[in-house]
Parts: sequence; structure tokens; C-alpha cells
Amino acid sequence: MSPQFVAQDAIQFETGGRRYEPGILNIPGIAGMLASMRLLLDIGIDAIGQRLLELRGALVDRLRPLGYQPLLDADTPDADRRLSGIVSVSHPTRDLAAIVRELDAGGVSVSLRHNRLGQAFIRFSPHFYNTDEEIDRAIALMQS
Repeated sequence: MSPQFVAQDAIQFETGGRRYEPGILNIPGIAGMLASMRLLLDIGIDAIGQRLLELRGALVDRLRPLGYQPLLDADTPDADRRLSGIVSVSHPTRDLAAIVRELDAGGVSVSLRHNRLGQAFIRFSPHFYNTDEEIDRAIALMQS
């Protein structure tokens, strides 16, 4: 309640960036963020990190026999410090844009990326809540 509030005859927006500042806090967003942070802390950051590396390994192990090549391999020097759950793969002969469309149609979210030379990569970014079955579904879509 705002007892001293008097509505303006005309809205006068701020100039510059202040024009886009919110008028009130995003309470539902803050509550959701708090719940997310509690979930992450309850599970544990180290456990989440380990799960991400397990998912990464599962993706790479299943994609390699299909001819996909990871952009960053676990055998790369200092890989233990640089690996994350994100996996980007290329393929010497497959149309990666078509595969991305197939994955999207199958409900698998990935991103088609290109390096500075124009080479295409499929970028996976699983999180700890993804399941082995979801990885299997992505692999099955990439085999066709």
C-alpha cells in the first residue's frame, strides 16, 4: 500500500540505462534462486562436479565409436584441470546441422557452434540432473 502515491498524468521515463531498472524486486525469482542454491548445496558442489565428469565421460565414450571427435580430450595435457561437463564434438563426414535438427526434434537440447575456421561442433551441456537414459537417447538420435 502506498498512501502518499499520486498517479502522474503522463508517464515520463528515465533517460539512459535507468529506464530499464525494475520498479520492484523479482520476489518469485529470488525465491526460486534460493531454492536452487539450497539444492546445489544439499547435493554438494564436489558431488555435482563428479557427476558432470561422469556424464562427460559417458558422452565421449559413446560418441567416439561413431566417429565423433571431442574438441577437448581427456588425454590433452592439463585436461584434469580444464575438463567440464560441456562436451563439443565434430565429425569428419556427418552434416552436424542436420544432426542438431534431429536432436532438437527428439527433445535433446544442444547447440551448433563454429570455430574461427568455420568448422562445426555440436555442444552438449548436461547437468547433474540429466540421466544415463537421456544420454542414451541423444546417442541413438546421432546414430541415424
